[in-house]
Amino acid sequence: MAVVPASRRRALLGRIVGVGAAFGLLAVACSGTNHAVVPSTADGASSNGGAPAPAPVSDQAGAEPGFAYEWQRLPLGAGGWVTGLVIHAGSGAKYARTDVGGAYRYDDATGTWQQMLLATTVPGADPTHDDYAVESIALSASDPLVVLVSVGGDENPGASDPLPVTGRVLRSADGGHTWAASSTSFFINGNQALRQRSERLVIDPGNARHVLFGTRRQGLWESTDAGASFHQVPTAQVPLGTPSAPDQDHGGVTFVSFDPTTSARAYAGVQGAGVFRSDDSGITWRKILTLADGKQGPFEGTFADSRLLIAVNTIDGDTAGALKLYNPADGTLTDITPSRRASAWSAAIDPTNPLRMVAAGDAVSDGALFVTVDGAKTWSSLDISIEANEIPWLGRTDLENYMSIGRLVFDPKQPGRLWFAEGMGIWRTDDLAAAQPPSAVVWHLDSRGIEELVVADVIIPPGHPPISVVADRQGMQSTSLTAYPTAPLVDKRFAGGTDLDYSGRNPNSLVWIGAEYNIYWDDRRVARAAISSDGGSTWKELPNLTKNMFGGNVAVSATDPNNIVWLPSYFINPFEYSDRGKGIFVTTNGGQSWKNLTVDGKNNFHRLMWWLSRQALVSDKVAGGVFYLQNDTQEFYVSTDGGLHWTKAAHSVPCAEFNACFVYGQLVASPNKASELWSSAGDSGLYRSRDRGGTPWEKLPGIATVRAFGLGAPLAPGGPNVVYVYGTANGDPKFGIWRSADDGRTWQLIGRVPLDLYAKITTINGDPDHPGRVYVGFGGNGVVYGEDPAHSGS
Repeated sequence: MAVVPASRRRALLGRIVGVGAAFGLLAVACSGTNHAVVPSTADGASSNGGAPAPAPVSDQAGAEPGFAYEWQRLPLGAGGWVTGLVIHAGSGAKYARTDVGGAYRYDDATGTWQQMLLATTVPGADPTHDDYAVESIALSASDPLVVLVSVGGDENPGASDPLPVTGRVLRSADGGHTWAASSTSFFINGNQALRQRSERLVIDPGNARHVLFGTRRQGLWESTDAGASFHQVPTAQVPLGTPSAPDQDHGGVTFVSFDPTTSARAYAGVQGAGVFRSDDSGITWRKILTLADGKQGPFEGTFADSRLLIAVNTIDGDTAGALKLYNPADGTLTDITPSRRASAWSAAIDPTNPLRMVAAGDAVSDGALFVTVDGAKTWSSLDISIEANEIPWLGRTDLENYMSIGRLVFDPKQPGRLWFAEGMGIWRTDDLAAAQPPSAVVWHLDSRGIEELVVADVIIPPGHPPISVVADRQGMQSTSLTAYPTAPLVDKRFAGGTDLDYSGRNPNSLVWIGAEYNIYWDDRRVARAAISSDGGSTWKELPNLTKNMFGGNVAVSATDPNNIVWLPSYFINPFEYSDRGKGIFVTTNGGQSWKNLTVDGKNNFHRLMWWLSRQALVSDKVAGGVFYLQNDTQEFYVSTDGGLHWTKAAHSVPCAEFNACFVYGQLVASPNKASELWSSAGDSGLYRSRDRGGTPWEKLPGIATVRAFGLGAPLAPGGPNVVYVYGTANGDPKFGIWRSADDGRTWQLIGRVPLDLYAKITTINGDPDHPGRVYVGFGGNGVVYGEDPAHSGS
C-alpha cells in the first residue's frame, strides 16, 4: 500500500477541513465585469475624490459569465465563526472577517452583509487556495473604503518540513469591491486556534501607507507602501513568540494597535512574551508587560482614549485570564478584571463614553457578561437572551447558553450600541445606552447575507424539500428555496451533522447522524442520531447509542426503515496511524438493539469525522437489506442481509492513499437500478459498477479528478440520471462543475465559481424531482443551487 507523506496528508486536511466550529476545534451574485483596482494616492486615501462606494456586489443570484446555468443562494444563514469585526471611527462603516467564509462589508441601505472576496475581483482567485480563511482585517482612519485583509490556510509543518508561506495580504481602495495582493507571502491560517478577538493587521492612522502586520510564526512585519510589500521588524525588537511544537498552532504576534491619539505610538502583543510599545512609529520597541510563560498571550488591545486595555488570556492550563489597563503617561498597569474567574477575556470600550465598558469571559452567557459605567471601578453582571426573527432557526437553538466570542465592539456613531461578532453570526444590542446598567440585554441578530455554514451534504429525498447537513448546527430543511429555515433539523442542541440517508422505497423515512464535537476528545462525548418518518419535518432520537457511535456515515435499507447501518469515524488524529477502529453498528429494529461488528477485520473505511466529502457506506436504493462499503485499501464489501454479514466483492475501485480517495472517495447508489453503484476515487477518476463489483468497475471517460459528485433527475423522461461532478475533466486542468446527461459518456462544463464564490466545494447533488437542478455545498459558504434554463420549470 502506498503511504502518503505526512506533508501531503496535512495538505489534504487543510484543503478539505473547513470546519469553523464555534468552539474552535480545528485549526475544518455574480459580477460579470472585472473591475480595476482603484489606485491609492500618496497618503493612502482612495483616489475617487470621496465619492460613495460602488453599489454592493450581490452574491444571491446570477449566471456565471460564459455559462447558461442560473445560480441562486439557498438561504441558510449563520456560519462557522465570525472571528472579527472592525468599525470605522469616522464613518461607522463595518467590516467582518470569518474563519472559513471570507470577509464581509455591511450595507446600511439594505441591512445586509456583502461578501467581498469574489473570483472576479480577487487576483489569483483559486479554489485550491484558502483566501476564505481570513485572519485579520484593517481599515484606514482617513478613508473607510481602504481595507486590508490577511488571508490563508497554511497548515502546520512537521518537524522536518519547510514552513509553508502561501498566505497573503489583500488590499482594496474601494471598500472591498476590487483587490490587489501583496508581493510578500506569509504563513497565515485564519482557521487556527487563537484566531478571534483583536487584529494582527493595522494601518497607521497618521499615514495610511504605513502598515504593521503580526504573524503567527514570522514575527512582526512592516509596510511603507500601503501593504504592497513588507519587511520584517527585527526579532530583537519584537520576538516571534514562545514557540509551540512545529505541528501545533502558534499564537505568535497576537495583536497590533496604533494609539488613535498619537500615531507614533504603537503596541504589539506576543504570545508567551508580553506586550511591546513603540513611540517612533514602529522603529524601536520596548516591553511594557511581561508574561509568566508561553501558556498565556495578550489577545486584545483596545483603547480607552490613550489608555490600552489588554486581555491576557490563558492558552493552555487553568491559569485565570485578566484584563489590564495600561496608562502610557506613567507606565502603570491596573487590573480591572471582573470578579468572575475565566481563562479568557474580551472587552469593548464605548468611544462615545470611555467610562462605559463591557467584558465577557470565555463566552457570552447568563451572568458571564459584565458592564461598567464608572471606568471599571464597579462591574455589573448581565443575563442575556437572543432574538433572531430574521433567521428563525437560529432563535430556536441553545445558542444563548454559550455564545462564542469573536469580537465585541461599540458603535462609534450610535452611543451605547454594542456589536457582537459571534460563532453563528453578528448580533447587536442597544440595551446599554442608559446611564445605569440594565440587568439583562437582548441580542438582536443582524447577520443577513453572511452564509458561512460548512456543509457536509445536501440530501433531497424524492418528493421532499432539500436538507442541508452542516457542521456546528446539525442541519436544516429548506421548505422554501427563498426563505430561511424556521427550525434546526433535529433539536436545539449544539451538534455537527455528518451524514443523512433516506430509505430508497420509503423516502419519507430518514436517518441523520452527527456529533457533539466540542467534546470530541472527552469521555463525556455523546453520540447523536435521529430518525424521521415525514421526510424530515419532525425527528426523534435514535435510542441506545454509545460514545463510539460518533460521526461518519449512515445508511438505511431501501425497504425497511428500521434497518440502519452506521459507520463511525475512527481516527482521533488523522496523522497518527494507530487503529482505534470502532467497526460498524447495525440495527434491524429501529435502534432498540445494536450489533457492533467488524468487516473482514478492517476499520479503515472512514478515518476522520471532519473529512466531509468521504462517503464510504451506502445502501442499495432498490434492493432491500443490501448495503455497500468501500475502504481505502482498494477493497469493496457487500451485505445482503441488512449489514449483519459482509462479503468482499471480486473487484474494487482504486480507493487508496496515493489518490486521496481516503479523503474524497464517495459511493453513490443508483436511485432506480438495483446493484448499480457509482464511486469516485479522488485523483483517479469516476467509476461505475452494474453488478456490485462482481466484474471490473468501468472507469468513466473524461473525468480525471473528483472532489464530490451526485446524481439527479434525467433531463428527458425515461433517460439516464444526470451525473454531476465537481472536479477536472475533458483534459481541462481547472476545477469546475461538470454534468453528464448520457450515462457518463460525455461531460459538459456548467460552471466553475457559482455566484462568483471560489471557496472549497464539499458536496454536490442533483435534485431527483427537478431536471437540471443541482445543489452545491461549500466548506464555509453555505449552499447554492443551479437551474438549467432549458429545463427550469420541468
